[in-house]
Amino acid sequence: MNVLYTNRSPNEQAKKEYGAKRVEFDALLEQSDFVCLQVPLTPETRGIIGAGELKKMKKSAILINGRAGRPSTKPRSSKRSGTARSAARASTCSRKRRCPSIRRCSR
Repeated sequence: MNVLYTNRSPNEQAKKEYGAKRVEFDALLEQSDFVCLQVPLTPETRGIIGAGELKKMKKSAILINGRAGRPSTKPRSSKRSGTARSAARASTCSRKRRCPSIRRCSR
């Protein structure tokens, strides 16, 4: 398994333990099967994933928001459907319980 990450500075521990390779954000989006966001909610990270970023991702990619907060935006303007869009919708949903079907969520 190839592990890619993006960060302001290199993570030597991730490189040593997992063979992780540091890449630019766009390259990470284009190459990854899974994108796991582990960023705090700040003015700089708010909306880090939007319609443009979803379009760069593989159609089969899965987007996971691993932190509390809302770094991804609802991709309403995106015409692309698929797993990445559904996962983004799930990560921004304000409902307390899981939707029975993410694809049919009205939010």
